[in-house]
Amino acid sequence: MKRLSLPSAFFSILFCFAFSNAIYAHQNPSASFADGDSTIWQKGLSPKLGNPDFIGAPLGHCLDTTIAVVNCLTHTIELSAYVYWVFTGQLQPIVATWSTGQVSHKITVSPPGVWSWDPVPTGCEPNHWHTEYNQSGTFFLGSIEILGPVSLCVGDVAELSLASGGYNFQNFHWAPNNPGGNISSYQVTTAGSYSLSVTDDLGCPFSDQISIAPSSIVSQTENISFCTGESVTIGGQVYTQSGTVIDTIPSNTSGCDTIITYTLTQGPYQTRSVSISFCPGESVTIDGQVYTQSGTVMDTLPSAISCDTIVIYTLTLHPFHTRSETISFCPSQTVTLGGTNYTQPGTVVLTLPSNSGCDTIVTYTLQFLTPAASNLSMICPNPLSVIAPFGSTSAFVNYNQATATTDCPCPGIALSLSGGLASGSNFPKGITPVCFQAKDSCGQSASCCFNVTVEVAGEVACDTKVSGCIKYELLTITADASGNRTYRIRVTNNCSSKLIYTAFQMPNGIVAIEPANLSTYTAPSGNTYKVRNPNYTPLYSIRFASNSDSLQLGESDIFKYTLPKQSNLTFINVLSRLEPNLYAEATLNTFNCNIGTTPSNSRPNELRDEQALVESLGETALLLFPNPASQRVIASFGEQTGKLHILDQTGRVVLRQSVNESNAEFSVADLPQGLYQVIFMGEKTMLHCPLAVQR
Repeated sequence: MKRLSLPSAFFSILFCFAFSNAIYAHQNPSASFADGDSTIWQKGLSPKLGNPDFIGAPLGHCLDTTIAVVNCLTHTIELSAYVYWVFTGQLQPIVATWSTGQVSHKITVSPPGVWSWDPVPTGCEPNHWHTEYNQSGTFFLGSIEILGPVSLCVGDVAELSLASGGYNFQNFHWAPNNPGGNISSYQVTTAGSYSLSVTDDLGCPFSDQISIAPSSIVSQTENISFCTGESVTIGGQVYTQSGTVIDTIPSNTSGCDTIITYTLTQGPYQTRSVSISFCPGESVTIDGQVYTQSGTVMDTLPSAISCDTIVIYTLTLHPFHTRSETISFCPSQTVTLGGTNYTQPGTVVLTLPSNSGCDTIVTYTLQFLTPAASNLSMICPNPLSVIAPFGSTSAFVNYNQATATTDCPCPGIALSLSGGLASGSNFPKGITPVCFQAKDSCGQSASCCFNVTVEVAGEVACDTKVSGCIKYELLTITADASGNRTYRIRVTNNCSSKLIYTAFQMPNGIVAIEPANLSTYTAPSGNTYKVRNPNYTPLYSIRFASNSDSLQLGESDIFKYTLPKQSNLTFINVLSRLEPNLYAEATLNTFNCNIGTTPSNSRPNELRDEQALVESLGETALLLFPNPASQRVIASFGEQTGKLHILDQTGRVVLRQSVNESNAEFSVADLPQGLYQVIFMGEKTMLHCPLAVQR
């Protein structure tokens, strides 16, 4: 903020005079103000003539005066009341009553207007009162903008004008100066930067600047081609030959004129060759003339955008296309040619239209695919066993149909039941063969059969256990005259996975009397199983492994085996394996079973004799020392002659040794650590003992 100081020359006058009318002086009216700057106005004595910044000092003792501060940012004037003491040269701020009604040292007002304050309380003489402030001007509340072109062509004149919303600025300055002396408009003839500075009625400054870029004449090239006999007109001048012409095109806008360099090229006639192919019965029309035969024709084609074209046409008449096809089909099929259906062998001639060439005459030879050689195969369902309720003589049986496949090229296989009863029929107790016959369209025949076994259930099972989708039923326990017990156990597989094997645990060292090891057991359903007696893993047992596709989806079989009398079992552990590697196990108890009688003809005599020998040697044990062992092992098995077998956990024999004394010694130094089974097989007995190899 800039403030006006009173000249010190006035402080030497010690007496007062009557003062003239007061005016308002403005300090530095052409200054540019930053944010917060203001202009100071002061009301006082009449200044000396010719110096608006000078306020004369009174000759009295005091002078009432008003100081105005203009704020260009807020567009207001701040008025302050002061008493100037002549002898001391001091300005004293006064709290006064203003004409607005405010009692304050300062008030803020907006011009135009007249404001004053009451000087009576100051003590100054009335003729020294200069407290009225009159401001007729207004603030400029907008912004200025210089209007003009962004570019100027050489030799052109542009006009610059001021857009200020109608505000009349009295104080302005162009840089460079406007030769016309006006604030608007300003006639310019050269490109460059032009700026304008103005101040409003209150001395607030504003400015704007415009930059005009120089523009040059636009240069352009253009190629014009024309034919012999034609002409080109440029700038009113006619040209008939090749050459270069320069022309200036005035601009219709504010842009510069354009200088165009034309390159004129006179061209000859165009020529080209065209080949036309057509078929018998067709024609070609050229320039109104019809042609039906091969030959050469010349024609001139006018052009609207280039020179005329001389065309040489080569006409070629082509014959129809011909081909032959053989169509083989089955007697039951229909061949459609040209919208006509054919069901028998023969010859058909058709003309096939073409979208791109001549039509094609096709000769079709129709023939049957049969008779022909074929391979017909059939697959019957697996043997099916059904358990009928106790006391029944028959049962209703549903089974899957046989399937047949053939490589006969014609579809259709006739499948019929050639023996037995249909699915859903009432089958009698026992085994009923069911046979199917198939014949394909090529005339080949095939047949297959399977057995349906209806077994009547006996008494209620002694014990039933369910493990997942496998059900185990202990049906009967019978004993023969020697006390050897026969166990009948039914296994039902309700899973979708097929049964691989089922194993029934036996006491260690015991071998089932029947069925024999590696024999084939035939179940009542007709399914066959390979017997391992004894089986060592995953438990010591007798195992029945399916020889073919086995039980699934509710099918069942009864497994029967006989143990010596010393094997009086209270619990029977059962383990089954299903495809691909699923296991189910359960424990059946025997204490709810009544011991029946085993028929005397249920086992061969040689098996009964063998069992009697086993019973007489039943107290003999296989002893191993040391156990666990790391190097050598001594086996003791009584006064017997036979062979020692050592099996690993997979059932593979890793050592065989013949013995003919009560003790035998063998080495395990080459065997890996683990659990092994040592088996002694004599002439009439088998002994078993586990052996651990540790190091």
